[in-house]
Amino acid sequence: MSAPAMSAPATPSPTQRDAAQAAPLRESLAPNVRQPPRQIPAGAGNDAAAAQAPAGQSPVANDVQAQLPVIVSPPRPQLQPSPPQQPTTQPPMAAPRTYGGPPAGGGPNQGTASPNIASPAIGGQTTASRIGSLKENGVVLRHLTNNVQGFRLTGEVGASEWPIYVTDTQIQRGLKFQVGFLSAISVMPEASYLTLMINDQAVGRTNINAARGVRTATFDIPDGLMRPGFNSVRIMAEHRHRVDCSLQATYELWTQIDPTQTGLVLSGPGAITSVAELAALPVDEQGAMPIRAIIAAKTSMANIDRVIRATQMLSLFGRFQQTVVDVGPIADGVHGINLAIGTVGELDGLLGTISIGQVTGPKVLVVPASGGKRTTLVFTGRTEDDVNDALRQLSVSSELRGTPQGIRAAQAFPGYRMFGGERVKLRDLGVVSQEFSGRLFRVGFNIVMPPDFYSADYAKVILDLAGGYAPGLGYGAQVVVSVNTRNVVSLSLPKTSGDVFKQNPIPLPLGSLRPGLNRIEIEAQLAMPSDIACDPISAISGRNRFLLLDNTEIELPKIARIAHMPDLAVTATGGFPYASSQARPPLYVPAPSKEAIGAAATMATHFAISAGRPIAFQLTLSEPPADSGPALIVAPAQAVPSDTFRSVGLQQQTVLDNWSQTLSSEITPGSETMSRTEALARHRLVLQRNFPAACHMPTPQGGFRYAEHTSKYRNDPLSVGAIGDPDQSRLFEEWDANIRSQGGILARLRTRYDRAVTWATDIYADLHNWVSARLETQIRRPILTRQASLIVAQDLVNGSPDSLRTLVTAPNAAVLAQSVSCLVDPRVWQQIAGRVSVLNAAEGAIVNIPVETSYLIATQPLSINNLRLIAAGWLSLNPNIYVFMVLILALLLAAATNWFLKGVGRSTE
Repeated sequence: MSAPAMSAPATPSPTQRDAAQAAPLRESLAPNVRQPPRQIPAGAGNDAAAAQAPAGQSPVANDVQAQLPVIVSPPRPQLQPSPPQQPTTQPPMAAPRTYGGPPAGGGPNQGTASPNIASPAIGGQTTASRIGSLKENGVVLRHLTNNVQGFRLTGEVGASEWPIYVTDTQIQRGLKFQVGFLSAISVMPEASYLTLMINDQAVGRTNINAARGVRTATFDIPDGLMRPGFNSVRIMAEHRHRVDCSLQATYELWTQIDPTQTGLVLSGPGAITSVAELAALPVDEQGAMPIRAIIAAKTSMANIDRVIRATQMLSLFGRFQQTVVDVGPIADGVHGINLAIGTVGELDGLLGTISIGQVTGPKVLVVPASGGKRTTLVFTGRTEDDVNDALRQLSVSSELRGTPQGIRAAQAFPGYRMFGGERVKLRDLGVVSQEFSGRLFRVGFNIVMPPDFYSADYAKVILDLAGGYAPGLGYGAQVVVSVNTRNVVSLSLPKTSGDVFKQNPIPLPLGSLRPGLNRIEIEAQLAMPSDIACDPISAISGRNRFLLLDNTEIELPKIARIAHMPDLAVTATGGFPYASSQARPPLYVPAPSKEAIGAAATMATHFAISAGRPIAFQLTLSEPPADSGPALIVAPAQAVPSDTFRSVGLQQQTVLDNWSQTLSSEITPGSETMSRTEALARHRLVLQRNFPAACHMPTPQGGFRYAEHTSKYRNDPLSVGAIGDPDQSRLFEEWDANIRSQGGILARLRTRYDRAVTWATDIYADLHNWVSARLETQIRRPILTRQASLIVAQDLVNGSPDSLRTLVTAPNAAVLAQSVSCLVDPRVWQQIAGRVSVLNAAEGAIVNIPVETSYLIATQPLSINNLRLIAAGWLSLNPNIYVFMVLILALLLAAATNWFLKGVGRSTE
């Protein structure tokens, strides 16, 4: 659904404090193939006829060809028709089937697979020449936006879906889609395939033969399959292991989609020409949406409020999950947008050669990308009221436009929002019916719970499974359901003759869900006795073992609605309490530099993305009072007042001491320059590790070029001596001495003595830790290291939601801007939790300090039903109190029974 419109920012009251804040900001703001999938209409369970298609396969790229720097454009897609492919001589293979309609336009499309760029050393195109030829042919690659799963497909079967918005002018004949991918070395290329589906129809597939380097495959999209508006794009990977047929080996299988090489191939620029088409803005090569805010050197805080509001609306309209805002002059490039908001006088001289034209009132101008400049969006007018009226035009219709599959994908991106008391089919969550012939089937989907969801085991979530399994499965075959990476329930598959079911309810504990985003995965372990032989032919042509139908339903019971704070996970995944605040939440930026304003706008935008609607933040330069509403503070550590540090439970001096070496440094981590070869090697390492590209990976010892080839044991003297020591007699003597020393009486006595000492030491340590935990009364402080690049802390000043404070700080303004860009990557953002989160941008990882004292905050009317659910949930979280209350009731019942029966019956006197 589209985000609702926001009212115009309220005019500041004429108090002395607001008048001071309305003053202009400081000057710092200046400028081989198995059978293709059988397809039937979505949601059906009957089979369609299987088809077989010839396949062709391009040579595998060598190590040098495998790499592409993040900073360059993708290689020129193959727009010419593919040469005829020779039929494979291999026997047909029984592929897993996905159901969603027959491939439009005829038979399956094998795709034109090709290696990545050739190294200049071996005669291939250089990066510069490739970019030049790309521009000469007018080819544009519309990249996919980043999401929570990132770009990695794991296991024997994996899939990820994206909504992509296409304008009327971009819908043209001869559309193509390009996929770049890198795979694990353990993937068997003869039995592993990558499939592209658009609007639930299979477009084509290709072998996964990319262990040595990134390969690109280009697929022709049948005419009429994509329509103006949102469309669904799904990439599926089917893997089989080269040498190992155990269930554990399936976790080694992965295919990494290269976002720089993946996207919709347009033969023209497909420029954005109206506000209604802003969802089609192109993201950058890593799936992020860069927004350059063009702000005058002297501007008002109300104008910055409008910029933050606009960035929120743009992100919500386009379903962008990684929006990064910065401040500066008009930006070059084709990805992202230049955003200019202000009166005609404020924008004078800031837009370069762009002419606004005559302005007589509110005016919105969309300038298409051209001349090496991004698309530019201008909201202007003669007065501030005119600018506010122009900004309201961002409030387009709430009805989504596009195909039914695309609208479904947009509504379920990044997760389907559920509120309790509802049943949803998995097809509405982005899951398709599928047959599977491997050993470990896995499929997942995302749901978003309300931020005030009270998580406890007072009810059950019912997963009503529809599907079946084949006969002959081994002992221990089962279906395991995990929630947020934790296994919560399992269902055995006991029938040796197999089974097919339309309704097979699996109860999940409600307490396994949490407020905000949740990932639910269905895993079927399908080992057979024949897997012990590990015959590669059976991996290629094995029969299907499992069926999952997309009419499987998930039923969420009525839930208790009461929030608990502080909790950064609730704020990060639901925008609470900022999105539900009655007053405008203060956005406190004590040092409003370009970097700080950009970081503040980025954080505010991501809170709005999490909440699913815009949040009316109000910028302030002075510390807000405790009762002014939930406040967001974004600033370098030295600019944050000591009272603000104390309000979130941090010690200012401890933070400053840990960052003493980088407080005033202008050099940001990871800012060292790299050669083209180093950039190529870093990009490959980023793909192999599924590392967030916006985070600054540290340069490994020896440089990126040698990172892949450096053994972790190379510098270990023990391993070097054991493997390469030429003195064989020394090794024999060591082994002989060790064996003899273990056999004597003294050795046995000493061993028993050592065990007794170890046992006593462990008992003492456990007792000491237990006593210390009980006696500790002070609030634990986060242990910071010099590797920490950002701190997010939250606490309540006086127990009221209006007194909530969330602080985002870093050593200096440059590190703040860079670290926030890393933090908002969806894979990093979902790690935020507890009272304090410490980001190490060099690892793309967060360390959380848990909440010690939380408060329950009423968000719904305390009806009898809601109070009953809250009480049941609270008792389930406090079982000791529950048992105590049961005992008290039992004693009262016994006393009442004794008193009532005391005078009943004959007297024994």
